[in-house]
Amino acid sequence: MSRVMKDSEVEWIGDIPQKWPLRRMKSCIASRESGAWGEEPCGDEYDTICLRIADFNYEAFRFKDTEESDLTFRHYSPEIIEKLKLQEGDVLIEKSGGGEKTPVGRSVVFDKPYKALYANFMERLRCTSSILPYFLQYVFVTFYKNEYTRNYIKQTTGIQNLDLTSMLAKEFLPLPDKREQFNIIAYLDHRCAEIDRVIAATQRTIEEYKKLKQSIITEAVTRGVRGPRKMKDSGVEWIGEIPEEWDIVRLKFILSSDKVNLRVGPFGSSLSGNDFQPEGYWVYNQRIVLDNNFEDNNTFISKSKYEELKSFEVLPGDILITTRGSIGKVAIVPTCAPKGVLHPCVIKFRISSNIYSEAILRHIFNETEIAIHQILDMSNSTTIEVLYSNALKNIWLPRIPKEEWQEIEQCIERVAVQIDSVINKKQQLLTQLESYKKSVIYEYVTGKREVPECQ
Repeated sequence: MSRVMKDSEVEWIGDIPQKWPLRRMKSCIASRESGAWGEEPCGDEYDTICLRIADFNYEAFRFKDTEESDLTFRHYSPEIIEKLKLQEGDVLIEKSGGGEKTPVGRSVVFDKPYKALYANFMERLRCTSSILPYFLQYVFVTFYKNEYTRNYIKQTTGIQNLDLTSMLAKEFLPLPDKREQFNIIAYLDHRCAEIDRVIAATQRTIEEYKKLKQSIITEAVTRGVRGPRKMKDSGVEWIGEIPEEWDIVRLKFILSSDKVNLRVGPFGSSLSGNDFQPEGYWVYNQRIVLDNNFEDNNTFISKSKYEELKSFEVLPGDILITTRGSIGKVAIVPTCAPKGVLHPCVIKFRISSNIYSEAILRHIFNETEIAIHQILDMSNSTTIEVLYSNALKNIWLPRIPKEEWQEIEQCIERVAVQIDSVINKKQQLLTQLESYKKSVIYEYVTGKREVPECQ
């Protein structure tokens, strides 16, 4: 028999069981405390684990199961340690950071056996006796996943800040009695774990198909697609054996002879923060290359600055490669790309069209490890992976005879279509599973579905 419902008159909650009261979020919080980053470790007893946003396992709503020795240690005074020391059941909410795809406001519950503090981008919430911490966490998950947290985000200088005080003061939550809270927690923990296992298995399958695709493409661009043939050692670890009639060549010897050649984006005072503006000529940054997106951009310069940096101009056919962070990612500039210049973290180069087709270039750089591993080996920084043009130009590539280009491209295209079709279906399943998980949490937290007493 279904229970009687009532309108909560709260948009994100909707109908709730008639017997459930609503409570202001603030009234369920006994105490709040912002985190601290501390000082560099000193090697004494006051060096303490400092948990960061990067330690969130948000999809499990807890911190990651990381070995203590692999966590970040910071130095604190005894007073700060006593003040910020975490207890089981503390809810940690992200109050600064985030991005467009993962807005600020994610939260997790602390449930680890070790002593730890938490960084300054988080705030610790401790519950009153009226609400169980894990139930509050599921409420926050529902609030966040339905994007109501966005109403309390303030962004001024590129970083998002959550107005947690306003959110807790203005928003309400449904509050069943503690026995029912416990039942809901137990059911959701079990159900979400089941969904997560299916999600993890699906993600593993996707990765296996991606590796299969990469393996087939690597085989095609290093050994050809003509079946068994006489082979020879290329002498390059990441290329391996190649057909006897093929050769290898360093990048610097096959660059186009025009003035595009190979360039690093402008450094130093040539392009500073003051040069960027809301619209104008494009600055081809890392995000464009990583997303392979030549339609949208968020970094621009004025016409006068564009003319000043004309020698760093990006032209159709240029190959762009990232040099920091996600090092070695490649995109080829299409014919319709807007006018613009290089960002300092991007290199451009152009290979003679007599050496490779655009398709084969894309396969070699983006879909095999031939270039990326050589690039990483040549990276000349031990702390931040930075690639400069004098390292890039010395990587080796297989030199494929022109008469084999078309058959290699056609073979790769056939395989890619088949494998990508399977991957796309698996990714659609992931989307459906994530949506289902969100729906399950919402329906039980707001009482639209009832957990049987036996749960």
